[in-house]
Amino acid sequence: MSYVVPPLMKYNVVSPQEYMKYHAESVREIEKFWAAQALQLKWTRRWSQTRGGEGFHARWFTEGLIDAYYNVIGRHLSLGLGDRPAVIVEWEDGTAQVATFLDLDRASRRAASVMQELGVRPGDWVAILAPQSLEATVALLGAFRVGAAVETLFTGWGWWELHKRLRRRQPKLVVAFAEMQRRGKKIDLLSPLLRALEKLDERPELFLVGGSHSLGRPFEDLVSGSLHESSLPFPADGPLVGFHAGYEDDFRPITHPAGGYLVQVNAVSRWVGMRPRDTVFCTVSLGWITGVSHCLLGALMVGSTALFYNGSPDQPSWERWLEVLDNYAATLFITTSTALRLLKKNLERVKGYNLDALKAVIVTGEPLEESLWRWLYAEVGTGSSPMIDSVPGRTGRIPVFNTYIQTELGTFVTGNLLNLAFAPILPGAAGLPIWGFDLDVVEEGGRSLRGKRGRLVVKKPWPSLPLEPLPMWGEYYDAGDEAVMNEDGYLTVLGRADGVIKTSGFRLSPGAIEDALESAGRARGAIAFGLPDSTRFELVGVAIEDGEPEEVRRAVRELVGPIAEPSYISRETVEGDKRWGRRLLRERAAAGR
Repeated sequence: MSYVVPPLMKYNVVSPQEYMKYHAESVREIEKFWAAQALQLKWTRRWSQTRGGEGFHARWFTEGLIDAYYNVIGRHLSLGLGDRPAVIVEWEDGTAQVATFLDLDRASRRAASVMQELGVRPGDWVAILAPQSLEATVALLGAFRVGAAVETLFTGWGWWELHKRLRRRQPKLVVAFAEMQRRGKKIDLLSPLLRALEKLDERPELFLVGGSHSLGRPFEDLVSGSLHESSLPFPADGPLVGFHAGYEDDFRPITHPAGGYLVQVNAVSRWVGMRPRDTVFCTVSLGWITGVSHCLLGALMVGSTALFYNGSPDQPSWERWLEVLDNYAATLFITTSTALRLLKKNLERVKGYNLDALKAVIVTGEPLEESLWRWLYAEVGTGSSPMIDSVPGRTGRIPVFNTYIQTELGTFVTGNLLNLAFAPILPGAAGLPIWGFDLDVVEEGGRSLRGKRGRLVVKKPWPSLPLEPLPMWGEYYDAGDEAVMNEDGYLTVLGRADGVIKTSGFRLSPGAIEDALESAGRARGAIAFGLPDSTRFELVGVAIEDGEPEEVRRAVRELVGPIAEPSYISRETVEGDKRWGRRLLRERAAAGR
């Protein structure tokens, strides 16, 4: 494979060696590096230590106070930029909504007043079960104004998984859509949520968008308060946003601290290509780390417009996303490898759309194979007007690059830095480590490997280090993936090194699927595992000692969610513990057994 420099970036390209020279400096003096990035934000109280504590138990920007709301919205208003579009949402039926920074400010201030009246205090949690929407954005920003942390819940979870998340966070308030539309059909979000809430010892206040229930109030009530006077700062090392990440045994909570998370999101969003007045079209749900970190908060912090499409990408045809890119003159496109595989499968050629405004395509979620990269570069990463030595129509003109991100890491940690120092693209790779992140591929014992399969680790703590303990590989953070790093430092991620299932960009816990089936009495001796798949990277397989396959599928959909529904169910018994069984079944599946 050879490196590629898109014509658009020839003015700003550096060699991989030069890039990695500055990367080495950034991680050698990592505290100094991130302290300089922290100064890009406004602090209510300056930190006393950039990093306090040892190793991966460290906390960043200790004793600092930071106003999350001001750094996302307020600073644009202080510069007189309130009339700029902040969020655009287009729905499957063709209707669209637009909110300026000033619109978001007014609505979130009203929401903050109601939250405060209902007893939401600094350090409390607010949960949001919603698709990409203005309502979800307003609820999140309202919570930030009163100093409350937020967990965004993926709309595809079943009631069992929703309950576990709500039980762990104990939110004072929940904002939820009663339903959403896909392929013209209404998807019920309210029923699983109500069932999840029934099992809680203490029920939170519930506000509903587009529906009614005796346990909830209409969303309009949330935005009917007076204008909240002043936003409250967060302790830099206190919780700001939360998610749940898939581990082999279960989904585990991951909580990002306010200071380090905002510093990373602001810096990395700028580096990978976002600028004021950009329009960032993102297809990733707000229930996942990319959707919150870069598609919403990163875009808003930088002063870009967050553009969302809510609906199926094939309605009315597979050209829908291209229409959105064209209609809104989007400048950045963020999506997943699985989505692109489906697009390529159903739309071999891209014709009739003006994509000249695009300056980059950023891919995330899982590996982006070279063949898919080349199709994307030629079909989407091109334009009607030639630049330098590109031939109009087919050869590509803009950066199309893959990234690596994890819930635990908080932001992209590999990729190409359009606004900092652009290194050539290696098709099929996830790129070079982003400055400030000390990534490596190692063998047992911690020795670095080059050109060989090994364990992906992070050697030094990063500012958005989660508040929960993390899995370790010796002295380093264990990302759980196998990877190869070449001599220049480019990282190619190969997939999970454990039993975690990675499907369509979602990281699913086999233990959670197994526990759900056994707790519901639908199957005995269940073992969940991943099966290789050319489109979705992996599919979910389940081996059971007894039980009916249709009952198993129904139970997984209801309890865990449709994204975890097994594509393959077999009756077989595996001796030994489940960890060993998952690996054996995965190996059999990979071998075609």
